[in-house]
This record gives sequence, structure tokens and C-alpha cells, in this order.
Amino acid sequence: MEPSLAGILVCCAILGVARFFEMPSIVALIASLAFGSTAIATLPALGGSSPMVFVALLMILLGSIVLRRNWPRDLQRVFVQQPIAWLVLLLSVYTVAGAILLPSLFAGEATVFVPQRIGVTSAGIVETTLEPVAGNVTQTLYFVFGALAFFALSIVLRRPNTLKAIRQGFFVWATLHVSAGFLDLFGKFAGIEDILSPIRSASYAMATIVDVGGFWRIAGTYSEASAFGSATILLLAFTFTYWRQTRSKFALSLTVLLIVLLTLCTSTTAYIAGVIIAVVFGVSLARALLQDRLQAGEIGFVCVGIGVLAVTIGVEAYSARTLAPLWGLFDAMVFNKASSASGYERAYWNYQSLVSVYETMGLGIGLGSSRASSWVISVISQFGVIGSTMIGLLTWEIIRSKRHAASLSSDTRATVLSVRAAALGSLLAASIGGGAADPGLVFFIALAVASSVTARARSAAPIVMMAAPQRA
Repeated sequence: MEPSLAGILVCCAILGVARFFEMPSIVALIASLAFGSTAIATLPALGGSSPMVFVALLMILLGSIVLRRNWPRDLQRVFVQQPIAWLVLLLSVYTVAGAILLPSLFAGEATVFVPQRIGVTSAGIVETTLEPVAGNVTQTLYFVFGALAFFALSIVLRRPNTLKAIRQGFFVWATLHVSAGFLDLFGKFAGIEDILSPIRSASYAMATIVDVGGFWRIAGTYSEASAFGSATILLLAFTFTYWRQTRSKFALSLTVLLIVLLTLCTSTTAYIAGVIIAVVFGVSLARALLQDRLQAGEIGFVCVGIGVLAVTIGVEAYSARTLAPLWGLFDAMVFNKASSASGYERAYWNYQSLVSVYETMGLGIGLGSSRASSWVISVISQFGVIGSTMIGLLTWEIIRSKRHAASLSSDTRATVLSVRAAALGSLLAASIGGGAADPGLVFFIALAVASSVTARARSAAPIVMMAAPQRA
């Protein structure tokens, strides 16, 4: 193992700030997700893979729980009160077994796409036949870490202030994300190029100095604009949902800044996901209007959007050349993306990934064996029919948590719905352009929150006793 000085310094800084402001370790864990290209170390034995900073902070959280004397009893309560925990455990065992056995069992019988380093700063995807690769180990470890995070958070969510800590963690993450995005953009306009390069210690390729149609692609603290755009969608879903529930001015400020970054990030995934979120918001507003529940803040948000649209139309009518570069950017990154060489290549990845399900008789090729261009297709091809069904059930648990959140206090309900929105936003972005089957840490955080809320609602439900029949 080769420790990363940048990763260690970032990890210590996060813990130091959390300690100074007396924040729980959960806040530090979630905030560390802002550093998407900062590794804590490099592992040559695993093909040079580099675990991210959040892995170290997750280990600290797990260690703090295991050091408690009553953690086995708390874990037992999780399995008793939250039946979904058994499904997480079963899926974890199935994932580990599949990653070990399936690539060897079906070796040479399916076509896969694996990353291959071309140079120091670039990498490519090569087409080959199925065989065990380092990704089987690394991706499986990330999945197991996510499952462990679910169990750890399910234990600590029994305390009253844990949801508040999770909310604080997401807001700290959003603040760091916005700051890094504008700092990255400032560095490129100032001629410094990659101003955040000192903290990019991950071993994989970085695409941080790229422009499209005269626009710099924003990477922030991530390795590329696509990853930055996906994180922007996730955080935008969180802050916007929290603002709608609480009318928090801080959440509204972050929402506006995230929308600006979303517009400038030049990520196809982010643009498509943003349009889908806007449509969902429009449907929600229409329903609120029909039910006479439309609030002043929502009306103001719509009016601002209409104002921006009116100004845009006016500028376009006055001088078509003024906004021509912006239209050219959207045309290249959205409308013509599918017909580009990259679009055809990614479509081919998805096609062959679906074919691999048939070639492995529905069992899948094992987590980390290949790369697709959609999270949904990656899950189907790598987890197979059985594993995909289990992940679908876990996703449904997150979706239906909205029903149980209705009985909570306003602040708690806002946090639950915001975390739920963040997880669904993450899955939306990954389904459009994600290459990995691992749903990510945010998915398991939201699952722990959803499961605990469901358990709380179930325990608080009134018990209806059937009256004993009376004799005539």
C-alpha cells in the first residue's frame, strides 16, 4: 500500500473541522464525498486501485460502533425491527459470491468492456472476453462498504440527533461542491488550468482540462465533468427538496448556485437529468395547484424561471449570435450526443451487456467484470436476474419512505424526503450515463434512513384488537 499525502491531509482536515464545530463523525463521512478524486492510498496489489477518502472515514465510524459494548445487541434489533436488513445481508453475500465465481464459471463465454490505461493521464475501454479482473475485487469492496454503512447508520439512527447529523453532512457536502466548482471555473478562466490538481491523488485517469465549443468543462474535485454533473444533480435534488419543505434560505441559495453550475458543467448526463427533474417539478406544481396547495415560494421560483426564459428570448431576438455558443454547447452535448461516435460506442456497450445476461443464463457476469453506459443495464448484466430483483426491492424501500414520512415532525420529514430525493437523483444520473453497477454510498445512507423511518412508523401504528364474539 502506498499512502497518499493529499488524501491523508484532506482526511485530517475534514476530521479537524468536524471536531472544532463539535460535529459527529457522520457529518465528516458525508462531507468527504465531495472529494471524488482524492484517494487515501494506492493499492498496487489490486491493479493500482485507489480507495477514496470516504473509505477511511467510514472505517472510523465502523470502529467507533464496534468499540461499544452493546453493538451486537443493537445490530440484532436492526434485524428484528428492519426486515430489509436481511435482504441487504443476502444481497451482499450474493454479490461477493458472484464476483468470485461467475467470471471464472463463464470465462470466455461473454463479451465485456474493461478499462485499460493508455498513458499516465488517460485510459480507454477495451473489448475482451469475460475473465476475472481487478474490478471484481474493488467494486465488490465498495459495495460491501456501502452495506456496512447501512448497518452502521441503522444502529446510530436509533439516537434522536442522527438525522440532524446526516442533514448537516449533506449541506457541508453541497457547500464544498459549490465552492470547488466555482474555484475550478475561476482557475481555468485565470489561466491556472487545474487549480485543484494538488488534491487529485486517485490513480485513475483525469479529464479535468477539457473544453467543448469554447466552454471549459467543470470538474470541481472530481475526475471529470460527468462525475461533477452527477454529483450536482444529487445535491440539487437534496437542497431543492429541503427548501420546498422548510423554505430555508440557505437551502435556496445552494439550490440557485447548483442550478448555475448545472448549466455550466457541460455534462450530458446532468443536462438530461436536469430536464427530467424539471418535468417532475412541473407535474408536482400542477398537482399542488389543482389541490389548492401551491405556496408563495414555489410561485416565486416559477416566476424567476419564466423571467430568465423571457430575458433569454429577448436576447436571442435582439442578436442571434449572442447566445449562439450556448446553443452550440447544448446541441453538441445533448441533441447530437447519441449520434456521435461516443454515443454509438456507449450504445454498443449497453447492447453487449444485455447480451451477456443471456450468455450467462440470467446469472450475470459478476460485479466489476465489465462496464456499461447505464446503471440499470450494469445492474442487470452484472447482478443477473436474482441480484437485480433484490436491488429493485431495496430501491422500492427508498421510494415508499415518502408515505411513512408523512407522520413525522416537519424538520424530520424534510430531512427524510431530502435524503430520499438525493438517492433517487443519484440513481437517475447513473441510469443515464453511469458505468458501474454499485449504487453508491448515498443509496445505502438513504436506505438506512428509509428503513428506520418505516420501522418507526410500524412500531407506532395502533394495534387493532378484534372484539370477542358474544354468546347469544
